[in-house]
Amino acid sequence: MSKIGLYLCECGPNIAEAIDLDKIAEEIKKDGKVAGIERHKLLCSNDGKNFLAESIKKNE
Repeated sequence: MSKIGLYLCECGPNIAEAIDLDKIAEEIKKDGKVAGIERHKLLCSNDGKNFLAESIKKNE
């Protein structure tokens, strides 16, 4: 069975200040179809890309 992972990017202050990412994560968890939800400040950064790759490997 496939697992679904959701990665929310804060995009620095751009998204984090405009959208309630905690509320989004909370609502999605209720669905039960998502195996895990992770947040990161800048997924497009090198650190963010490494975080994403390591998280996917860890949760395969």
